[in-house]
Amino acid sequence: MLLMTHRPQAVLPTIASRCQMLRFGSLPSADIEKSLRARYGAAITQSTIDEAAVYSLGSLGRAIDLCENPIGALAEESRSLFCGVPGGDWLRLASARG
Repeated sequence: MLLMTHRPQAVLPTIASRCQMLRFGSLPSADIEKSLRARYGAAITQSTIDEAAVYSLGSLGRAIDLCENPIGALAEESRSLFCGVPGGDWLRLASARG
């Protein structure tokens, strides 16, 4: 039986004492890109694969989800917001999603 959690500190001590902790690391972007290319072939563009590998933060499952549900508009909005941070235009940033 596997018990998976993002918050191991929230597991009751009586349960945690009977568990063996295994930490799973993030996958390198190159491995994610290779897996996505093998799964989808030419059905999706290289830019979609690159974007999914970056935004997945090392999770192959998240990368697959991003390929199947593209984030184009959200990614552009995020980029535009991040570009505003160094300029200190905090009022524009705060009202962007309002």
